Formats: sequence, C-alpha cells, structure tokens
Amino acid sequence: MAVLQVGPERRRGIDALAPDVTPHWYAEYRIGVRFVEVVYATNPLPGPAQWPVVPCEERRLRSADGEIFYHAHRDGWAVLVFMRGVEGPDAGDLPAGVLVCRFVHRFIEELVMFEQLPAVRRAGEAPMFPAIVEL
Repeated sequence: MAVLQVGPERRRGIDALAPDVTPHWYAEYRIGVRFVEVVYATNPLPGPAQWPVVPCEERRLRSADGEIFYHAHRDGWAVLVFMRGVEGPDAGDLPAGVLVCRFVHRFIEELVMFEQLPAVRRAGEAPMFPAIVEL
C-alpha cells in the first residue's frame, strides 16, 4: 500500500529534466521504506516521450535510466514517477520495476476515476491524487 505523504503541491521545474521550468503538481507516497515521487504535468513532456519503452504489463512506461519512469495518458496529461529507498527485506516483496509498474497503473486508475466525478475540482486546482494506492 502506498500512502500519500506530501501534496499534491504546485511546483515549477522538474529537477530530473533540468534545465526545466515546467509547471506541474508534485506528490510523494510512502511504500514501507520506499518513497515514490510523482510529477503530474497537464501536457505531455517531449523529452521523456522519446525515452525507450520498458517492460510493464499494466501501462506503457518509458525510462532512460531505470530510475525515472514516464507515462503519457491518452487524455493529454503525463506523469513522471521516481522511486527511491532501500532494497532488502523491509522494502516489500515486489522488485522495484514491478512495484513501479503496479503503482503507476493503480495511481492512474484512481486519478482518472476521481477526475470523472462531476464537479470534483475547478480549473487550476490541484488534481485529486488518491490518499492511498493499493498495490
């Protein structure tokens, strides 16, 4: 289970894509001793859209380095996901790659569900990130 720790917060500039000034929404989730950072951009990101596709059953993810993962949604927005934390017995039963795939898939499912609810948010307000993402 991933639990929301921070956000969503409005930010500008994605450190992993520096130099960059892209406005986005940022959140951080905790999965045991691991942390997952999520960057939600309202438009696709051109650089990451060119990264190689990585194996993932649930969603089409791209990654240039196996540490930062990118998914562009068909509705025109995109997410970057960074996982950090230790490997080992306290890191959970799933390998990091599988965990990222599962997290992104479930996060997007819940985000889309919230976005489809009538009158959930107004333009410019934070997207409705799920407080808990079941893995």
